[in-house]
Amino acid sequence: PGDACLVFARDPDTGEVRPAAMPWGIAGPDGTPCLRLVVRREAITVRRFTRTRRALVPLAGYLARGPGRLRVAVRSVSDAGLAAAALLEEGFGGAAFAVVTTEAAEPLAAIGERMPLLIPADLWPLWLADRPLSPLDLARLAVPLPAGVLVAAWMPAGSFRPAALSVRRQLEDLVPGAEELWPPHARRVRGSNARVAAHALG
Repeated sequence: PGDACLVFARDPDTGEVRPAAMPWGIAGPDGTPCLRLVVRREAITVRRFTRTRRALVPLAGYLARGPGRLRVAVRSVSDAGLAAAALLEEGFGGAAFAVVTTEAAEPLAAIGERMPLLIPADLWPLWLADRPLSPLDLARLAVPLPAGVLVAAWMPAGSFRPAALSVRRQLEDLVPGAEELWPPHARRVRGSNARVAAHALG
């Protein structure tokens, strides 16, 4: 939380979808320095979607918390990777994002109640469309991924936790040869109190 991450968002100046380096965590609704890391899909009205810029966060996989201190590694069964839905908000120092979560689907329903809202590749243009989303659009985006798309594996207690790749390394892996990031310099939120429920992402 607070570190710069790679996202794909629509540049408000050009209208083009571009890679961007933005920090994870938007300011809380009460204006406190506590970062809001996730937004529940069920709590977002259509009006909020129409007024908020949207982004995609590419993922090779992610770690979810299971019962107790156990962790679960989640990944796609294909090489296409994953992309989590995110909302952008402007704050001090520039834009930041929060991940949209939804009800956990198989195989994660037995692990926790929540998971990131993962957008299949054929719906990426819809999520990043430069127009308001209709109720029908939101219904399509809320459909759980088909069974067999995700695989989850328990990680032994005390196992090594892989370090996150730098934004530049992520971009090079996804778009070889790409160098330009927008905005050119992403801030890191320092001294913030980033809090999120233990099962927020699953």
